[in-house]
Amino acid sequence: MIRGGAALRPILVAVIAIQLVWFEIAAVAGQAFHQMPGGRAAGALLGAIVFGSALAALSGLGPRTRRLRQVAIVAALLLTARFQLIRVLNGWYGAHIFASLRNRPSETKARLVVTLRELAAAQEQYRLRQRIYAPSADSLHQWVVLPAGTDLRLSRNRDAGWAARMTME
Repeated sequence: MIRGGAALRPILVAVIAIQLVWFEIAAVAGQAFHQMPGGRAAGALLGAIVFGSALAALSGLGPRTRRLRQVAIVAALLLTARFQLIRVLNGWYGAHIFASLRNRPSETKARLVVTLRELAAAQEQYRLRQRIYAPSADSLHQWVVLPAGTDLRLSRNRDAGWAARMTME
């Protein structure tokens, strides 16, 4: 395909092998091929044939003629470009891969809310037994376990209520 392409061959094999796995996972997980005639099964079969024949051509097990090997490799590269380009243009990467970066604040917020609810319940349990609210966070350890990286300080303790400041890393 390319003169002196011996150094390029392992890179092509790696790219096409990764794309084969990614293509099949997308088909099985239902992340692609919804509108393709034949659906996910046809998409998985297409990927297996195209990428498998390209890998066979690169390893020397494929077609004996040079032209067929080149066609198999080019078909795999074109299918890779088509598959990835659609995902880029549709914002799939932003919605699926980079979403974890955006969701971290909401995950932290959810953990904070759960911990605060447990803290309020623990204060009520303490008050039922002792007739006062807990004077320190250490007094509540049997009812609430604080997540790692959490700092809790009870700032007010009165008959009418209590106040606390909790920070999470």
